Amino acid sequence: MSANRPTADGEDGGRRGPAAVVARATAALVCACGSAGRAGPGGQPATFPAVRVLIDLDAPGRARASRALATCADTPLLLVVAGRAGERAGWWCSYEGTVLRQGHVELANGGLGSVRVPLPGVRHRAELELTVRAGRRTASRRVAVLPATMLAGTAGRLGELRLGAADPTGRAAAVLRAEGAPLTELRTRHAREHFTGGGLILAGFAHSRAAPPPAADLDGRVRAGMIVLVVNPPPGWTGWGLRRVAAARPTTAPASFAGGFGRVVRPADLGHGPWPAALTCPPGAIGLVRATAGGRATLAAAVRVGAGAVIVTALPQMDGFSGDPVGRCLLKELVLWMLAERRRAGRKESTSCPDNG
Repeated sequence: MSANRPTADGEDGGRRGPAAVVARATAALVCACGSAGRAGPGGQPATFPAVRVLIDLDAPGRARASRALATCADTPLLLVVAGRAGERAGWWCSYEGTVLRQGHVELANGGLGSVRVPLPGVRHRAELELTVRAGRRTASRRVAVLPATMLAGTAGRLGELRLGAADPTGRAAAVLRAEGAPLTELRTRHAREHFTGGGLILAGFAHSRAAPPPAADLDGRVRAGMIVLVVNPPPGWTGWGLRRVAAARPTTAPASFAGGFGRVVRPADLGHGPWPAALTCPPGAIGLVRATAGGRATLAAAVRVGAGAVIVTALPQMDGFSGDPVGRCLLKELVLWMLAERRRAGRKESTSCPDNG
């Protein structure tokens, strides 16, 4: 019997090793608060739609060959098992060979069964393995679990940045508020036009009829030092030399990141597309995310304008945030990039000041 094969509920079977081994591995992996659920506004747990993972016992090679799936610790994970009707399959979730969770699932309804798998609240990115066994048939799939908390320790800098969000759906603000990030929601045109904070997020265009404000309305504030993030503007949008263009034929290619971008999310987490849109960029633009095979389609880019900067994305993962855990983590990665850009601009300004000594 395999060392990681699940035993009856509550039984150790002498195979996983002493309970202390599991406790040490779990302590190294999870936060002190335990699993999932960073508190959202008002102290209520942030809830997001479940991510479904399919493991087919009759096609184990296909399951092993599939790329690592990425999810987030604040997202429920629903394991769907395909096999033979009437089977009882065992499943287990392990980290570096140590079983963290295990159980059984009954396969009915045409050989399908499902079970919700609790995810640990990880401090850092962790590669878990989900394995299913029925009789002699075994299949597994890797799952990358990203931390629900990526902005810990930045509250002071975010407060100094004075971040604002103009999103008619409210989803971008909800993602950031779930971490307790300070920000101002700009719900009216008047609020947007008179906002003077150092960072502005414009989002929600895929799920509303709203359009980003014209670049001319923000250009003076950007040149004075504001950093603007435009999340997936409509095709044809243009500003600061950047333009979102719908692809005549969506690109299928792996993604790559610019150096210094991506503290938690990795290019493989974005998959290979297809990418339905891309950006045309001016000289000097920073390609933060690109699709690399068969050409270089830019999916997220930044340009520095005066003392400020503008970031624009064309990433389908960021269309809704709540439905895609990788999209939520990408939003946080871009906020971290905004903070780094603010710090870089501050250092440049301080070194350019004349010496009054």
